[in-house]
Amino acid sequence: MTTAPFGSWSSPITTDLIVSKSVSIGEVFVGGNDVWWSEARPEEGGRVQLVRHHPGGGAVDVLPEGFGARTRVHEYGGGAWWLHGSDVVFVNWADQRLYRLAAGTSTPTPLTPEPADRHSDRYADGRFTADGRWVVCVRERHESADAEPINEIVAVRVHHNGEPAEPVVLVSGSDFVAAPRVNPSGNVLTWFRWNHPDMPWDGTELCVASMYDDQSDDGQIVVGDTRVVAGGRDESITQPEWAPDGSLLFISDRTDWWNLYRVSADAVHELVANGVAAEALPIAPVDAEIGVPHWVFDNSRYAILADGRILVAWFRLGIDHLGVIPAGGGAMVPLESPFTALSSVRAFGYGAVVVGASPTSEAVVAVLDIPSKPDIDGSTSVLSAPLRPARDLGVGIEWYSTPEPITFATSGDRFAHGLYYPPTNPDFSAPDDERAPLIVLSHGGPTSAARPQLNLGVQFWTSRGFGVVDVNYGG
Repeated sequence: MTTAPFGSWSSPITTDLIVSKSVSIGEVFVGGNDVWWSEARPEEGGRVQLVRHHPGGGAVDVLPEGFGARTRVHEYGGGAWWLHGSDVVFVNWADQRLYRLAAGTSTPTPLTPEPADRHSDRYADGRFTADGRWVVCVRERHESADAEPINEIVAVRVHHNGEPAEPVVLVSGSDFVAAPRVNPSGNVLTWFRWNHPDMPWDGTELCVASMYDDQSDDGQIVVGDTRVVAGGRDESITQPEWAPDGSLLFISDRTDWWNLYRVSADAVHELVANGVAAEALPIAPVDAEIGVPHWVFDNSRYAILADGRILVAWFRLGIDHLGVIPAGGGAMVPLESPFTALSSVRAFGYGAVVVGASPTSEAVVAVLDIPSKPDIDGSTSVLSAPLRPARDLGVGIEWYSTPEPITFATSGDRFAHGLYYPPTNPDFSAPDDERAPLIVLSHGGPTSAARPQLNLGVQFWTSRGFGVVDVNYGG
């Protein structure tokens, strides 16, 4: 090993390596036996391609040239495509219209009409109804340059004859709406909403309403009176999901931790039909965050597994972990996994699929085998199989600096958090009397965070003898 001053070490982690064939993995969805995910590809001008993985057949690109699945709603986007079996509906970046790519076809068909002004109608955060006839989603309408955009929940007919029809407006009147989800029976809609000056991590309301589809070829969907399930200006609610039994799950920060809650199917029915207040019961409360701030659409931090258990991604001190909540209730069981940064948690078969990363691995799409019982030694570990592996960078993990969570005093008797990456290089060491130069990174705001996953931009510096602190939010 060579002794040389900090900051002078040579490294195989170059700027060319950082940008070459880099891909950002977005959302994951499951359609039948297939796993789909989105990839933002800088080498294709930032185009977002959809990729489909079929068991035994490998991964294939889905969208033809000229199409990319990305939305401009709230400018930050997210939630730009949705599955029903092998049918996919997506927001096309070029014109912001909704398109359907039906199973077995190669040419997308427009579902929404061309707006009067380019990009004036934008869509996001949708789901198919159970019968696949409609997509229910958020629409952001820009009527003029000097007017506030109108945010609504609309229903778009998936199977239409002739020209695309104008979407049916289901919910309007709030400044912002998100996460419209239809229950398994197709007769109740849920969503959350908020208004100026609140931000969604400050205060939102979770709502439900009855929904009726007359099932005719040219029919309409009718939504009943809005009922508030939970929330307010001092409670942040996110990620509502319906369980197979008709109960409603959601994440709330009412205890100052974003934890899971459930409203029973009977309570939902009484609220929708008669306006009787519904009781939301906590599900395995923990002193940790399951939810994340709503800024981009369709964050998924938990999934209801096939056997009724709930898989959750939870984090503390900036590091993600996995846990499973028993189907019949009880405390969350922590799971050991190779990932320290998780997103897009979805049920798949008898397990799950996630986007996961670690300090020594870029993000991968991985299928998880969730054990039903602890191992012989008492531990409970997750087996993962990557469907979309990380890039082969040709650099051994001994070159990568592993972050350490740190907490430090800041102004006003408060504390802040961060991830510290020490200088790391298997070929070099520094003189004993030297201290490493330090680079301090400040993330964008207001909801970004330092993520403990392989960042070659950080490793470029640490492998040359610099320390790096990636500062996190106050928390």
